[in-house]
Amino acid sequence: MSGLLSGARERLDRKGFFFIPNLAGAALILWLVAPYFANKSENAVVFGRYSPGYFACLMAVLIVIAVVASIALVGAAKINRRLFLSLVLLFCVCEVLTRLFVSVPLRAYDVGSDSLNYPLPYVVFGGEPNAEIPGKDERLNTLGFRGTLPPAEKRDEFRIIMLGGSTVYLGFPLERSLPARLEALFHADGHGNVKVYNWGLPAYVSGQELTLLAHTVLDYKPDLVVVYDGANDIIFPYLVDPRPGYPYRWIVHEAGLEAVRRSRSGMLPTLPTLAGLIRASRFLTFTLTLFGNNRLDVLERDFVARQTEPLKAKVGFGTDAWRQKIASVFVGNRAKMCAIARGAGFRVALFLQPSLPLKHPLVGKELTLTYSQEEQSSFRQIYGDVRQRLKEAGSFNPADACYSFDLSDIFLDYEREVYGDIVHLNDDGNARVASFIYASLKESGLGVGVRP
Repeated sequence: MSGLLSGARERLDRKGFFFIPNLAGAALILWLVAPYFANKSENAVVFGRYSPGYFACLMAVLIVIAVVASIALVGAAKINRRLFLSLVLLFCVCEVLTRLFVSVPLRAYDVGSDSLNYPLPYVVFGGEPNAEIPGKDERLNTLGFRGTLPPAEKRDEFRIIMLGGSTVYLGFPLERSLPARLEALFHADGHGNVKVYNWGLPAYVSGQELTLLAHTVLDYKPDLVVVYDGANDIIFPYLVDPRPGYPYRWIVHEAGLEAVRRSRSGMLPTLPTLAGLIRASRFLTFTLTLFGNNRLDVLERDFVARQTEPLKAKVGFGTDAWRQKIASVFVGNRAKMCAIARGAGFRVALFLQPSLPLKHPLVGKELTLTYSQEEQSSFRQIYGDVRQRLKEAGSFNPADACYSFDLSDIFLDYEREVYGDIVHLNDDGNARVASFIYASLKESGLGVGVRP
């Protein structure tokens, strides 16, 4: 036994000090890219799972790992030293080039990029003023929203500001967004003086929209505010943060605030997380976020899961009381929006949006967007609670400048594919939503280009 150990030690000595770091580097690369192999391409022709291009990328990475490991295993001490120094030099060069020439979306909150996760008071996060939208030939305006800024002088403009989450924000180019589609319907019906501003922000919940209404929307003197939401308030407590009404990934903010508090109070600083260490490298962040389901996503999901488990017990996750609390927070925020509208002298139209669990039948790729029976049942129950509370709420009085509409069932018995995920719609779906919103406004006498 001692002879075997002595022989192994001698072989290791011949490999030199850098042999183990080289093997560790190869293992680290494999660990970083491992989640990529769980992805499935849309054009899945290789092994029924990967597109040719995606498969080529995976093979290229595996070849690099195999080459590094093989050189380390075969080479002596000098070769391993040169290999290690070459890898360090290559990494440094890539890091410098990435920092000089690549704008990296860090994908905090999973809503696209840093430009949509700009820290802001009261609303927690929002669009960064004048920021470029990654991958799009478009910039946000000085308020951090899409499109033009409302002019100070309204003149004959009938001003509609539309609030909501990513379903309002998305649509590229801008003409394909829900607010732009709504504006086009006004114009086609002879109301050319109507302007609909897109103030939707990905991952926003009704509490953030309420805050945005009070702190920013009032300054721009709208004639009508259209709010299209509900899905985020209903789905996020189940999938993200179990506390009803909390902003998306508030857990991440809490962790950061706690780290700052500990540091300033002289307590031991919190050690950086693996995700934090990886994000410190611009090159690693860029390369890992080229594809979905990457190691950073996995680490963040694991972190959030560890934080949410004790919270679930605290808030009674999954109970009827918890579901009713979600509904009451959402409906309560809407009632507060109505109060603001009354005091400020404009009208507000509140639309409860649809989501995949409420569609029937599912068609095409919608059939692959599977959620557990428990999740689907929970979503439907919360929607039912919301609809019942909205029906019972006495604050939605047309004579009182506050209107409420339920669009949650507009895809019942709709035999065409519209959903790309649990809430986002294709062009056909968005066109249908826009037409329902316009019909609802027109029938109620709202938004006809004449100020109340």
